[in-house]
Amino acid sequence: LRAFRPSGIALLVALFAPGLASAATVAVPPLVPKGVDAKVSTNVSGLLSSELDFSGAYETVKEIPAPASLNAACLTSSSCLAGIAKAAGTDAVMTGSVGPGPEGVQVYLVIYDVAKGAITRKQTFNCAADPSSLADNAGKWIKALVSGQAPAAVAAAEGPEKFEAPTD
Repeated sequence: LRAFRPSGIALLVALFAPGLASAATVAVPPLVPKGVDAKVSTNVSGLLSSELDFSGAYETVKEIPAPASLNAACLTSSSCLAGIAKAAGTDAVMTGSVGPGPEGVQVYLVIYDVAKGAITRKQTFNCAADPSSLADNAGKWIKALVSGQAPAAVAAAEGPEKFEAPTD
């Protein structure tokens, strides 16, 4: 068998992992609680941080304590989010808010990219407030936020393959 050359390995990585960010680090402070207990915000934040880490969109996901500047107004301010990223020493910040919503809770997420100097994506998601619904949806929310696709498109892409029953 012939050994892979370094350029062959790089090509394989590029082919099979096109969505991975290169050496980027993202800070994840707790979501801003809007009409919910701070514990709910902290728990949803941890869940989203884990899903972001698992997604592979960033090389490093760094959970940080809530900065004093993080409030509802900061979520729409590039300069505020830039300050959080700078203080954390990261390339990006993913944060948002959690509060009551039409289905139970509403989660608003935003990603700020230091290199672009701008908020690159923001989306609002709704789901039941129970822990299993939050856990079931967190991965889809992160994929939608990172990819820029609508949550329905992400869910459809993740759907199980259809298998035909054997005919004997």
